[in-house]
Amino acid sequence: MSSLLDDLKKEYEKEMNEANNFEKELKGLEPLVKRFNSYAEKINQLGTNIVIHTEQLYDFPFSSHLTVKKGFLYAAEKTVEGQCNDTELEKTVRRSIRFDGSPIPVSVRIFDPTIRTNIILTVRDSSYYLLYRKAFCGNIILQTSREYKELPKSDDNFRVINDGIFKINPNSFSNEDIENVFGYLTFKRKTVAISQNAGKKITGAPCYIATLVYEDVLDKNVEDFRLFRDLYLARFSVGKVFILMYYRFSPMLVGKIGNNIFIKKFIRVVLDFVLHFIRLKMNNRK
Repeated sequence: MSSLLDDLKKEYEKEMNEANNFEKELKGLEPLVKRFNSYAEKINQLGTNIVIHTEQLYDFPFSSHLTVKKGFLYAAEKTVEGQCNDTELEKTVRRSIRFDGSPIPVSVRIFDPTIRTNIILTVRDSSYYLLYRKAFCGNIILQTSREYKELPKSDDNFRVINDGIFKINPNSFSNEDIENVFGYLTFKRKTVAISQNAGKKITGAPCYIATLVYEDVLDKNVEDFRLFRDLYLARFSVGKVFILMYYRFSPMLVGKIGNNIFIKKFIRVVLDFVLHFIRLKMNNRK
């Protein structure tokens, strides 16, 4: 009994220490958060139909493999009445439709969509991150000659248009970076542009299979696969073809694998083996 109590006490103390450390690390974002709040206040005073909301975050489902436990959320929504002619939304819906075979022509009409954008500032493993996501919900009419599967959703019936993660240095976050972030929140820019000295974008497009296997979009192994994709594969024509084919078929493969533990373990063994050679290649480059 005493051994069990000792183990419980150690586990409790470990959790408390982790929580205290996290609170200390989160304070490192406070100067940047103050600048963000000041910028948001100026935008809200302009009287536009888009209002920037700010709040403290707890358990925010950023993606299927990442939940933000704590941080600072900046969110905006815009409702479009009638039929939407936003080509970005239409392309997103087309990409989201899952067919059993090759892509085919699809007619898309979207009515009364609500567009939501989110910017999140948070801490993970003593590193600072900026996460962004644009999503929408609305009435969608599809015309196609093939049967299709349900469109993937993020939360509250919203479908993701695009998202990504930047690893940032709060002390190097320029006023231009802040303008880019809020330009994204007010729907004037389709992507977030962060300067090189503020951080690096670690997800342009997700590595679907690696993220499924390692179960975390911020996992070091997943990040190494992304770096190899961007630094090596994307430089060669054969690599570009591989990347194109990967992003065409990997979402379908991930859907079929699902939560099959045995297949995921097998793929992980293969990926660990491949990672060994990737890291050798990247270390030699340095």
